[in-house]
Amino acid sequence: MVFNFFKKRKGASEWSSIYMLVVVVIGVILLVTLVKPALKQAGQAASANTEEAKSFAAIGSYFLFKARAASDGPC
Repeated sequence: MVFNFFKKRKGASEWSSIYMLVVVVIGVILLVTLVKPALKQAGQAASANTEEAKSFAAIGSYFLFKARAASDGPC
């Protein structure tokens, strides 16, 4: 099966490496074509949510420090 593909054959060893190289190049091109738009879209979504995340972080830290100050009691 798969092992037969990688066996050395006379006259075919040079061609199989060339075919493998062509397949790898086509795979890389397809991968870049499909992954690059997905990463770009994810980056745009993340930058759109930055301000909302900042406000949530500010509110959360306010309540965290307020609760911590209340639990410490008067000094």
